[in-house]
Formats: sequence, structure tokens, C-alpha cells
Amino acid sequence: MTSRFPTAAEMAAWPEPDFVDPDTVQPLALAITIPVTMIAVIFMTCRIYSRTVLVPAIGWDDWLMLLAAVSTVANNVMVLVSMNSEIQMGYHLWDIKPETLFGIIKASQIGLSSQLLMCLVWVLGKVSILLTYLRIFPTKRNKWFCYIMLAFTVTSNVAIFWLVLFQCSPLETYWQVFKFLETAKCLNVKAIYYVYSGLNVFTDFLIFLWPAKDLAAVQISFRQRVTLISMFCFGVIICIVGTVRAYYTWLYLNEYDAFWYGAKLLIICAVELSLGIACGCLPGCKPLLSKLFPRVFGTLSESSAPQRYHASPKNDNFNRSDNTLGRPQSQSFQLHSLPSQEAGTIIREQKIVVQSHEAGALQMPRRVVTRVGLGSQRGRRNDVERGSGDSQEFIILHESSHDELPGLYSTDRW
Repeated sequence: MTSRFPTAAEMAAWPEPDFVDPDTVQPLALAITIPVTMIAVIFMTCRIYSRTVLVPAIGWDDWLMLLAAVSTVANNVMVLVSMNSEIQMGYHLWDIKPETLFGIIKASQIGLSSQLLMCLVWVLGKVSILLTYLRIFPTKRNKWFCYIMLAFTVTSNVAIFWLVLFQCSPLETYWQVFKFLETAKCLNVKAIYYVYSGLNVFTDFLIFLWPAKDLAAVQISFRQRVTLISMFCFGVIICIVGTVRAYYTWLYLNEYDAFWYGAKLLIICAVELSLGIACGCLPGCKPLLSKLFPRVFGTLSESSAPQRYHASPKNDNFNRSDNTLGRPQSQSFQLHSLPSQEAGTIIREQKIVVQSHEAGALQMPRRVVTRVGLGSQRGRRNDVERGSGDSQEFIILHESSHDELPGLYSTDRW
């Protein structure tokens, strides 16, 4: 019950039916749905391999994303099944056999099941991404954002799930339209789908773009910064696909050719769900990607001996030249994997080393070091019991400016 019936004038303008070789979107569905499904499966496999073999730190975010991937594959299989000649999704209304048109039980049941699976995939995928943010960015601001988005995402998707399932009473109205046409009571279906499409696009932009600001401030090379931000913000593609899906939802709700536009909507939803799984898995695939493509995703090797700084002869302050504290220098190194109970949290350790030039002279800071890496609330271990040196998380060496010195005597979370 999500598309209107054609008027008498529209039916009079229909072309002659073609039951032998009609137009269909079945080839398009096969050409798009199968590749995007394979992409989702490949990225999910890479994530599980990276988090279980290369960096043994699998968590709830991985399991939720795996469940979302399984649901996505199930949805995409249903999309392909609905395109066969018996169910005839993807055919024009005038090319559908009368016995199929008046017995649209299978097509409607697949459509309803696909909508419910999409609700499940969206909530599982977004919750998984937010849990990943909580693990990687343990700042107070990030925690507030993630908790608010978790509550909003779960409650809104649960509400929409039940609204979609019981949009008409009795429930069978969805796949037996002609039987309950006069007695069925339905909600404002258009309003439900419009609100849901808008909320999904809005939350997609918020969630996928959220880490960009924190990642832009990380003191690493420009190439690595671009790579890291791209990995987390690649989900902007999902936002674009979601906008296209909202448009085809509008077409489906306002055009009478439900089988034709409904099939295109199912294909776009399959693309959105599959690419959403791939984008959500991309940051977790970094250990494996670093092994396969070290020049793109790898980190740099450790630098040479530390640089020394001396006091300025004029004002006993720091030299502000290019080789002093006035210009921060940064270098990233490989960080060995931590045990699973400590992996996944980025912390910042800061320390200051002083050097005495003459007896009785003021001790001047020689070198300021900022180390960013993985840790836990209990702190980082010095030695690593297991894992690979190619886990490809970041430790950043940063020579800070004189203005930053007052805060350098404490260890805080990043």
C-alpha cells in the first residue's frame, strides 16, 4: 500500500502489453546488486581478518557490523529473486500478466521484508560506527555526541520499524491489496517514508563527517592525514546514495507504475546498504590494507636522533626559527598492537626533558615529545605480548611550541 492506482485516463494511454520480451530492469539489477554485494562481503571479511589475526582486538562494533553485513546480503538476495519472471518486479504495469498483477503476494512480501531489513541494517551499521568512535576518540565531546546519536538512532529506527510493519491494519493488506481495499485502515504512509528518508540522510552526514575535525588536528604528514580522513569520511558517498534513494522513494510513492519504480528503489537500497557496510568496515581494514598497500596506508619508519634546542641570547626564551620550537615538527611511527583489552583507545602522553647549560643557569626545555597511540583507562603497557608491528595505528612525535609548555606536565586523553 505504498503506491497509487492508475486513473482511467492513464490506463487508456498504456501501450500494447508485451508478454514475450517486455522491458525489465532485471539486467540492471544483476549488473549492480551482485558487484556491490561482493564489495560488502570483501570488506567485511577484511575487517574480521584484521581484527582477529593481524590485530587481535575484536569488539562489539565488529560483531554488530557483521550482523549488518549478513542482513545486507539477505536483502540483496531477495532483491535479485524478486526480479524473476514469476514475481515480475522491474516490469511495467502494462506488461505484467493479469494473474500476476492480481496476485502480487510474493512481490509485496519481498518489498515489505526488504524495508524491514533496511531498518535493521541501518541501525546496526550506525551503532557499530558510533561504538568505533567511542573506542578511538575518547574525548568528552565525542562521548556526548556518540551517546546522543546512539539513543536517537536506536529509538528512531525501532519506531520506524514498527510503523512500517503495521502501516496498515490488518497486516495482510500490504500484500493482499484488493482483498482489503475497502476495509483496511492505513497510516499516512507517505509521511512515514519521507520523514525516515530525511532522517537517514541527515544522520548519515552527521555520523560519517563527525571525526574529520579530530583527524585533521592529528600531527602526521599531509598524505597520511588525507588518507586517514578519507578512510573515515568515505561514507559521504552513502549520503549521496541516500539522497538518490529519497528521490526514488518520492517517485515510488507518487507514480502508479509500482513494479517498475519499486524495483529501481530496491536496487538503490541494495547499493546504499552494501556501500554502507564497506565504508563502515574501511577503518577496521587498515592493518590489512597497510600490508597490501604500504605506500598508501602504511606509516613511516622511526626518525633519526632527537633535535636539540637552545636558549635565545637576547631574551633567554626559545629560538623561534624553523628548527626550533616555533615551528612544530611531526613524524609518525608504527605502533605495535596492544592486547585486545587495551587496544582501541587513543591517548596522549606528554613529557619534557630539561638541559642545564651552565652551573646555576636556568634549566631550559630541550625537547617536548607528544606521543599519540592506543591505550586504555588503565594506561599503556611498555611491552607487547602479541600482535603485529604493522597494526598501523599512529604514534606522533611533535615538537611543541613554548605556549604549550604549561600543560605538558600531565598525561591526558585524546
